[in-house]
Amino acid sequence: MKTLLALVFFIFTITLKSQCAPSTFPTDIYYPNSSSTPTNVSGPEYLCGPNTIVYDTVEIGCRFVYVNPFCTLYFKPTLSCAAASYIWLKSNSTLNLAQGSGPTFVFYESGAIINNPFAVTISSQTCTSITFPTINCSPTSLIKEDFKIWMQIYPNPASEILNVNLSTAENNSRIEILNCYGQAVVKENIVGYNIRIPVNNMPNGIYTLNLISLSSRTSKRFVVSK
Repeated sequence: MKTLLALVFFIFTITLKSQCAPSTFPTDIYYPNSSSTPTNVSGPEYLCGPNTIVYDTVEIGCRFVYVNPFCTLYFKPTLSCAAASYIWLKSNSTLNLAQGSGPTFVFYESGAIINNPFAVTISSQTCTSITFPTINCSPTSLIKEDFKIWMQIYPNPASEILNVNLSTAENNSRIEILNCYGQAVVKENIVGYNIRIPVNNMPNGIYTLNLISLSSRTSKRFVVSK
């Protein structure tokens, strides 16, 4: 009996260690100071940080997401995942769960934040320490960062109109505004350098404005307060 209990404890310990040390190498890398809404992924996702924001709210199957400190993941569980989605949260990272359903496992270090306003059903496990595969998050992979369009938004907080001023206007550029759950509430093609966006019908809260062009992506956060 003692031998059997020891074996069960050994298997449990090995399983827990493997859960807290994912070994699959990421294929989709999100770099520091960036905001992304992936519509297709080829493998595990990796949020480099700091200030990396990813909106995994499109129902495209199972997700495996590594979230580093000072990164934010918006995640919608989905039944389009036949197996299960897995999320690993390092300390000082944030997971915001959108309304949805589907098998989701979350492993997190102390100090990670999980916001679950819709009481979404997930399975969670605390890890003393989470070890990720070594990834090169060097800014050299972000050469196009130098070519980002300069964007100014005001007032912030806004109550009626949000003004957006741009340094240049590229063809085929657009603006999208995402709420705190990663849902797009505004999508507009850009015409000119100065855009006025009505926000009086938006609920109070924090929003992310993404400027998307063929050569770059720029993001800013703003608050609606009425």
